[in-house]
Amino acid sequence: EFNGGRGGAGLRASGGAPGGPAVAGMLFDMDGTLTDSDALHYESFRQVLLEMAPEFNGGEEISRDFYNARMAGCAHQIMVPLLLPHWEYDAQRKLWEAKEDRYRELSADMKQLDGLGRLLKYCDDGAVQTIVVTNAPRNEADHTLTTLGLTRYLDNVVIGGECKEAKPSPEPYLEGLGRLGLPAESCIAFEDSVSGARSAIAAGLRTVCITTSLDAEAFAREGVAPLMCIQDYSDPLLWAWLESAPAAA
Repeated sequence: EFNGGRGGAGLRASGGAPGGPAVAGMLFDMDGTLTDSDALHYESFRQVLLEMAPEFNGGEEISRDFYNARMAGCAHQIMVPLLLPHWEYDAQRKLWEAKEDRYRELSADMKQLDGLGRLLKYCDDGAVQTIVVTNAPRNEADHTLTTLGLTRYLDNVVIGGECKEAKPSPEPYLEGLGRLGLPAESCIAFEDSVSGARSAIAAGLRTVCITTSLDAEAFAREGVAPLMCIQDYSDPLLWAWLESAPAAA
C-alpha cells in the first residue's frame, strides 16, 4: 500500500492491487482542488462579514481556523443561514452575493494547481472522462474555470446547490457519475475539504485528498479515509498509482 506523498501519510480506503480498477472518469472539486483558492475565499468572507455583519463573532474578524472548521467547502445557501440564523433570507442572500463579488475581484490572477495541466492531458490522451463537482454557485464556477483557462477540458459542471442536496450529501457526486454514465468503481474523485471528501466517498468513489488547506492527519481525525493524500497533481504518489492501474476499456 502507499504510505507517503508530499501531502502527508497516504491513506488507502481499501486494499487490493495498487491501481485498482481501470480509471475511466475523474471527478474534480473546484476550490482548493483545481486552484489553491481557499485563502481568497477566506479573505472575501473576512472582509464582507466585517462590513455587512459587524456584530458577528463579537465584532472580531474570523480566523482562518474558524473558516476551515465551519465554512470551507460548504454551500453559501447552507452556511450563511447557519452563521446568521436571525437574519432574514434576503439579507443572508445579499451577504453571500457580496462575498461572491469580492471573490471575483480578488481572484483575477489565480493559477492552476501544480501538475493539473499534465493530469488533464493524461485524461485527454487516454479518453478519461472529466467533470467538476462543486458547492460553489454557478457564476463563481464559470469565473474560476474561465480564469484558470480550463473550459476546454472541464466544460461539464455539477453545482451542489442545483442538486437535491449539496455536499456533504453524496447527491452532487451521484449526479456527476450519472452525467458521465460511469459506475463509481471506475472513477476517482479529487477533494480538498472534509465535507467534499465525505460526499465523494459516500457516493462510492475512490477519493484523493489534496492538502491545500488540511493535512492528511486532519482528514484522519475527521474519520475520512481517502485513497491517498497528495500536495498537488505533480505528486509522484498519484502518478505511481495511475501508472499501476490497468488501461480503461
